[in-house]
Amino acid sequence: MKLLKYALAGIAAAAAIAAIGVAVLIANFDANKFKADLAAAVKDRTQRTLAIEGAIKLAFFPKIGIELGRLSLSEPNAGAVFAAVNSARVSVELLPLLSKQIVVDRVAIDGLRANLISRKAGGSNFDDLMGGPGATGGKTNEAAAGLNLQIAGVDISNTELQWTDEANKRQFTIKNLQFKTGKLSAAKPAKFELALHLAAKHPELDVQISGSGSLSFDPPAGHYRLENLAVSASGTAAGLAISKLDVEGALDFKPDATSIDALLVKFSGKRGSDGIDATLGIPKARVAKGAIKADRISLVLKLARTDGGIEATLNVPGMQGSGSAFKSAGLTLDFAGKQGDNSFKGGLASPVSGNVEAGRYQLSRLAGNVNVTGPNLPKGAVSVTLTGNAAVDLPKKNAQLNLAAKFNQSSIDAKLDLKQFEPLALAFDLRVDQINLDQYLAPGNAKQAPGNAQQAKSAAATPIDLSALKAVNANGAINIGTLQVSGVKAADINTRVRLADGRLELNPHSARLYQGSTAGALTIDANGNRYSLKENLSGVNIGPLLKDLANKDMLEGRGNLALDLNSAGSSVGALKSALGGSARINLKDGALKGINLAETFRKAKAALGAKAATEQGAKAQEKTDFSELSASFAIKGGIAHNEDLSLKSPFLRVSGSGDINIGADTIDYLAKASVVSTAGGQGGKDLAELKGLTVPVRLSGPYEALKYRVDFGAMVGEVAKEKAKGAVTKAIGEKLGIGGTQQSGQGADLKDQARKALKGLFGR
Repeated sequence: MKLLKYALAGIAAAAAIAAIGVAVLIANFDANKFKADLAAAVKDRTQRTLAIEGAIKLAFFPKIGIELGRLSLSEPNAGAVFAAVNSARVSVELLPLLSKQIVVDRVAIDGLRANLISRKAGGSNFDDLMGGPGATGGKTNEAAAGLNLQIAGVDISNTELQWTDEANKRQFTIKNLQFKTGKLSAAKPAKFELALHLAAKHPELDVQISGSGSLSFDPPAGHYRLENLAVSASGTAAGLAISKLDVEGALDFKPDATSIDALLVKFSGKRGSDGIDATLGIPKARVAKGAIKADRISLVLKLARTDGGIEATLNVPGMQGSGSAFKSAGLTLDFAGKQGDNSFKGGLASPVSGNVEAGRYQLSRLAGNVNVTGPNLPKGAVSVTLTGNAAVDLPKKNAQLNLAAKFNQSSIDAKLDLKQFEPLALAFDLRVDQINLDQYLAPGNAKQAPGNAQQAKSAAATPIDLSALKAVNANGAINIGTLQVSGVKAADINTRVRLADGRLELNPHSARLYQGSTAGALTIDANGNRYSLKENLSGVNIGPLLKDLANKDMLEGRGNLALDLNSAGSSVGALKSALGGSARINLKDGALKGINLAETFRKAKAALGAKAATEQGAKAQEKTDFSELSASFAIKGGIAHNEDLSLKSPFLRVSGSGDINIGADTIDYLAKASVVSTAGGQGGKDLAELKGLTVPVRLSGPYEALKYRVDFGAMVGEVAKEKAKGAVTKAIGEKLGIGGTQQSGQGADLKDQARKALKGLFGR
């Protein structure tokens, strides 16, 4: 008994001495003396500088813990700060360690700042801190497998993380990160709350995010699960104004499997004035041992615009695959909507396959239909059937689409190759057998009705927006068998299209039209709204062309027209007023519409007896026939000036000069018509006795109300000046009794005598 008593006393004494020793150690231990040693060790191992500004506080019983003030860690071999913390605190209960339980008190980190960089050449600025894949030799996990880890909670506050992707020139910043959890253990899920501000450039991103849920984890087993997930976001992203973005569901992560349960994503926002709503649903999906399986994926998209909208539903049932590859036999897309007065409805279906890791996706057998109804459509409706295939390669940022469409009497084959998504660059080949676009345009869009000056003025002032050309680069060919647009009919249309940096070229282009052909080049440059056109029409029947193109019935004949035009302006009116260049026309066997010069000559007697000039409006039923007509125009500031008009007919010759004001839609032109010696042609026999007589005819006024002013007074003056020439001079001499000559100052006024003589000449 004494031995036992002494032994217990000795143990008690030893315990007391040990307790006193620990107390003395705690009281006299100064961890701050080891700051330099700790900084040196970090420098030696990572080539980073560790700076500990605050005091280090240690605790040994009943918890082993550490509390740090402000500290920072530099970039490797650099002075720039990689990460910094205002304060951090963590402790572990001592006694549970004896039974292989790790019970951690709340882990608190405040004011964490970190600058993470993904290098352009590969790797990151924190690779050295992550350790190699074989650093633990597998022993750590084996040792950890027998431990029961519990954490009373995690409290992260006022954290800011910056991520820079040098390769893609993108930068993301997480500001004011707040993360708080309840008790964490493998046995029971812990609730968590999250809030942060996410900002970025390229793409533009400014989003406020908050969320909650339950987190359970088992680190030794590598098992983590998020349940009751409810995350909300609002802000702006890539041009979208996000009113609300909600994410619900559950995610389960294991080393050999990842599962999604009841995932639901709802989005509501705007792009400009367009409203967008979308809902993504994945009831159940699983990736395990390289195999992918999803029962169904659905996406509902709604787009609301001021002039209509669309609602589309995408369903992908029965998706499966292995590794990162997947396939589904039945992707379907159903859509319906409205655009202006037109409503549309349709659907598409195709098998779908892809590789998520490679970023490649394919629709191998695309088939669909679209039905459009509207008051301005042929028979009120158009039905379109589609077949083809499509493929997308996201890493290469390109896509291909082969499409065949049939509607009404038209068949279209299109091949599109998107070389890049942003800015959009594509190559294409478009072939159409026949199409009448006027059937699908509202009546007012086909061409301006004549006589409606207010509508014409409004249309001329409507701005032309070419900004869409700046967003696309394109190169391709278009071939159309027969085409009608704005009333103009053409066939065998071929053109090469080039669009780059806002400059569109249709060069060369060619077509058959109105019993002739045309070829040339058109350039439209959105940088300054500039236009240029070089066009050569050969053997064209000009009358039907003018009627169909401009609703003008002014000219008949067949021949050639050469145009070299340029202009700049933001509206049709501005373009017309700034038009410059040149034009030349050569026609044969035609007619000028609106005036009958033969009839005008026959009325010369009455006109001379009444007044010096007479004016009349153009009359659609009247015309002046010609065998040849030619003219060239110099165009500047919207005014086409002509000096070399030449019109020939069996009885008539016409020359002239003047202006066509294209900007104001008016004409001011003086034509001089002369009778030639002939007995044929339009009224030739009746006018043979007027050989050599020249009549000035002035055309003036707007296109829609042209006036013809026949100046007989000027005609008489010309006859008086040329009294010694031709049959008219001889007749005047006989009437006056002065023979073939007349001296200045003899008798009455010569002009008055000429007028009287002409009256006698035309008398019976």
